Order: sequence, then C-alpha cells, then structure tokens
Amino acid sequence: MHASNHIKNPIDNWYFYWAGHDGGGIWLSTAPNLNGPWTVHDQLFTANDVLGNGHISSPYPVVDQASDRILLYYHSHRGNKGQSTAVAELDLDKGTELRTQPSWIFDLPGDRWDGNERSYLKVLQTHSGEFIGVYQGRDASNSTPGFGFGTSSDGINWSISSHPAYYNSQVQDKSGFIGGPHLLPLNGEIYLLYQDRARPNDSPEGIYVLPWEKRDHRVSDGKLVLAAEQSWTNDESLHVVDHVFEGDTLYLFYADSTAQGTQSIGFATATAR
Repeated sequence: MHASNHIKNPIDNWYFYWAGHDGGGIWLSTAPNLNGPWTVHDQLFTANDVLGNGHISSPYPVVDQASDRILLYYHSHRGNKGQSTAVAELDLDKGTELRTQPSWIFDLPGDRWDGNERSYLKVLQTHSGEFIGVYQGRDASNSTPGFGFGTSSDGINWSISSHPAYYNSQVQDKSGFIGGPHLLPLNGEIYLLYQDRARPNDSPEGIYVLPWEKRDHRVSDGKLVLAAEQSWTNDESLHVVDHVFEGDTLYLFYADSTAQGTQSIGFATATAR
C-alpha cells in the first residue's frame, strides 16, 4: 500500500503487510519504491495480539479514510470449526498499532458449500464507498474451493452470497485446486484473478482471470495471466497477493505455492490499458 498517500507519519513510502503462514503473526516490510529494496520492519502482531491460533495468514489492508483507519483482514483457525476471516483496525498515524481489538467478521455455518473455510479475503472499495469482498470457500478441509463473495457498507458487517460467485464454482469440471481470488479494477471493469493448479491437458498452472460481470453465471475457463515461469517457483502454481497501479504501470504481486517448503513473493508488470 502507498503509505505516504494515506498514513500521517509513515515509516517509508510503501508498506507490505505479510504473514509467516504458520508463524503465528503478522509482519510489516517497507520500501522507498515498489521495486525495493524491501526491508523487514518488524513483527507487528503475534498470535496473542490477534484472534485465531497457530495458522495466521493473508493480511490484506484497506484504507478507510472516512473512519481514519486501516482495515487489516486476515484468516486463521476459528477453534475447531475451520478457517475463517477476522479484521484488525489499525490507526492511520503510523499504520502499525491496533486501534480496536480484532473481531471475526464471517461465521462458519457448517451446512453450506463454504461451511468449513472462508479465507484469503480480498476487498475492493468502489468509488461509491461500497466494499466488495471475494474469498476462498469450501465445505471440507481438503475439498476443491469455490469463490465466495459478499458486500458491505462499512467493511465490518457483511452480506454474504448464499452461492459461489460462479455457478460452476470450480470453473471447470476437474479435480485439482483453485483459490486465492482477487478483484482487479481496470478501465472501468472489474476482473477476478485466481490461482489454478493441477490443470488438465498440460495447460499451464498459474494465475487466471474471469470477468466479474459474469458472476452468477456458468462460465468457460478463464484466461491465463501469469504462469509459473520463474526458477524460484520450482514449477509450483502462483497466487495473487495484491495489485498496485503506478502511473501507466500495473504491478501484480504474487506468491509461489510452497516450493521446497518455503514461499517467496515476486511481482510482474504490465501496461495498464
């Protein structure tokens, strides 16, 4: 996030909130430019500071200027019910302090297609102020996920759709894994980026895209945006971390999917048109 545009006393020009997956906390890295160098600033919150236990992951910040706060969404284990999403409110002074105690924002109903998991929430705030959220949902710990979605007027209280964003929520009739949905606004349209692994017919694993306007419909397979081409990904699939527009350039930050037991973050660029 472009900290110098939103935070009153930023540590540096750009902020990157991240988690160690099973490391039990949330960290902050900072940089003067999107190209880096990125420096680990500090571990901001431990498992004792935020809701959940053990597995805490996918922190995603949304600046709510109207309420002078940063909404930092993340997911964790919700007791023995599965994985769900919580939100921590940070103040806009330095963007490093909790303003209120974190709270769960999604129940886990247990009797729905997403009754076991509502995680990896990514939120887009529209020009009208509405929050749109997409998340990875499934009914059992190892089932193939679908793309859940909901809307909110304040980023805290959500109205969740009873069905996945796309009726064939697995995008194709196949075994494997899809997940990590992310909303990208571009040229007046909104697109859904997502991770696709174990694809049929030797088509590339990687990040694919679907038009958001096609939600609530049966859709054909998405189009490839970025394949796992880098040597450090070890041929593993990628998922979207975030996007940033700077001038005419679109930065797409992504993470690999546990190559040799570790994860790394990279970025690709494209002309935003």
